[in-house]
Amino acid sequence: MIIGIGGYIAVAEFFGGQSGLAARWDGIIAAARYEAQHAQNRETPGYLARDFATLLERTPVGDNLAAPEQVASPLGPLAVSSFALAFGLIHAAVFNGGHPALANA
Repeated sequence: MIIGIGGYIAVAEFFGGQSGLAARWDGIIAAARYEAQHAQNRETPGYLARDFATLLERTPVGDNLAAPEQVASPLGPLAVSSFALAFGLIHAAVFNGGHPALANA
């Protein structure tokens, strides 16, 4: 799932299965609404999400990053955390440090 706020990509979350996403859906939407309260009222173009997904696919990221790891990207700094077990990914989150709301967080 890729979330855009105020015309910028803010965060991407990945789940190893649909039950993980379903269990967290309401919280993710509530957090996005909260972050968007003071953002510019601008749509985030779909091509930005596609470009961001392509960038993530090409970015080397380790497994089991309990604390967010800073990863440099053409979009700016990314903070990546992930949790995996022997049978695969459970959850990964990528925060776009270049997003105006997250740049100073």
